[in-house]
Parts: sequence; structure tokens; C-alpha cells
Amino acid sequence: MNVRLNSKYNLRTDPNNFILEKVGINKDENSEGFGEETLSGARYYQNLEDVLLAVLKFRLRDTDAITLEALVLEIKDIKEEIRTIMGDLPISDFRR
Repeated sequence: MNVRLNSKYNLRTDPNNFILEKVGINKDENSEGFGEETLSGARYYQNLEDVLLAVLKFRLRDTDAITLEALVLEIKDIKEEIRTIMGDLPISDFRR
């Protein structure tokens, strides 16, 4: 499996793991792949629930919120994005 979750994260699998990677653009003007998409920072998880929790955690670390109210709104937005990715499937369906 190799699935783009959103503009920032890609999900792929190997026989034993779910692998979450950050999507980026090669900004090295001297490289052959300048301007091309890159995948980096591979992190390995045993189930999809852990992947989605990691996406929530990483997105929260990137937030610019300076008040608790703004942080709560950001969490709600991220959770809604995860719901959009997952559709109506309960996360528990993806546990091993």
C-alpha cells in the first residue's frame, strides 16, 4: 500500500508495519531532483490507529496557536481532517 494522506503525509506499508513519511519538495538547486517531491522521516507503526495519533501529534507541534482557545480549534480541525481521511470507518477496525 502507498497512500497520500494529505499534502504533508504519505502512508505506505511493508509486510509488518505502517510507515508514515513526511512529504516535501527538494529545494537543493544543485541536485538532479530539484523541485521534485520527496518523502522523508519514515516512522514505523504497528497499526493504523497509532499512525493517526502520530499525525495528530506532529500537526500539533507545527501549530502557531498562542492561546488555549486557538489550540483547541486547531485540534478540532486536525481531528476533522483525520475523519475526512478515514470516512465513516471506526479506527478500531484497523487494529491488528
